[in-house]
Amino acid sequence: ISDLITHFLREMPAEAVGWKCLAVNLSDLAAMNAEPQACLLSLALPSDLPDIWIHGFFNGLQRCCEAYQVDLAGGDTVRQQSEINISVSVLGKTHTPLLRKGAKAGDLIVVTGTEHGAAAVGLNDFQNGVDSPWVKSQYYPVPRFESARHLATLERAQVLDTSDSLLRSARLLAELNRLGCEIYAEKIPVTAALKAHREDFLNYALTGGEDFELMAAISPEALSTLNPKEFSVIGKLTAIPQKYTLHHHGKSVAFSEWGEGFSHF
Repeated sequence: ISDLITHFLREMPAEAVGWKCLAVNLSDLAAMNAEPQACLLSLALPSDLPDIWIHGFFNGLQRCCEAYQVDLAGGDTVRQQSEINISVSVLGKTHTPLLRKGAKAGDLIVVTGTEHGAAAVGLNDFQNGVDSPWVKSQYYPVPRFESARHLATLERAQVLDTSDSLLRSARLLAELNRLGCEIYAEKIPVTAALKAHREDFLNYALTGGEDFELMAAISPEALSTLNPKEFSVIGKLTAIPQKYTLHHHGKSVAFSEWGEGFSHF
C-alpha cells in the first residue's frame, strides 16, 4: 500500500503529520485484514524547513510505528524548493484477506465508529481557528484493525474504508459489485455532541472524508454475530446497478444530488 500524502496543511502540527502519514496507509491494510510489517518513507523537504518541524514529524511517525508495531525499513530524503511531499509505502500480510468484490443484493451495509464526519468537522474547525475536540480526529486517525479481524470471522464480508466520504465509499462498494445501494441518513452514527456543535453535521457525516472507519457488506444472517456497539447498519445493497439512493426525512435522493465529497483526482 502506498500513498503520496495530501492529507495535511503546512500549518498543522508536525507530530500530527508524522502520525497521520502512516496511519492513513495502515487503514488500507486494516480494510484487507492485513497485519502491518514495515513501512518505507520518502520525503522531499524545502531547505528552509525548521529543524523543530522535522523532529516533531519523526516523533509522530515513531509514535504511530510503535503503536502498530511497524518497522521503518528505509526510504529516501531529498531537498526541494518549497512544498513538503511525503510518500509512505506499507507492507503487510494476511492469511484471511478481506476483499471488496463478492457482495450480493440484499447484503447489509455496516460501518464502524460512532462519530462520522468528525475528521471533516475537525478540519473546518482548524481552518477557522476553533479549538474543538474534533480537531484531534483530523490529526490522529485510528486504523480499525480489531474490527477487521471481527469481519474476517464471517463467512464473507466485502470491506473498504471511508477515507473519501461515506457516500463515495458506499457507491464504490456497490459499483465494484455491479449493484446499487440505499443509505439511511438517520442511521449514520453521529454523537449528540457533534450534532450540537454543527447544525449541518449530516453533510459532514455523509460527504466529509478522512474518518478512516471501515464499511462492509455482510449478509443479514451475519449481523447477529457482530457487536452492535462496534458496527452500525446504515443501508443495504440492491439489485439495480448504478442506482445509489439516500433516504432522509421521508425523501429519497440520488447520491449525485446530495454530493459525494472528496476525490483524490
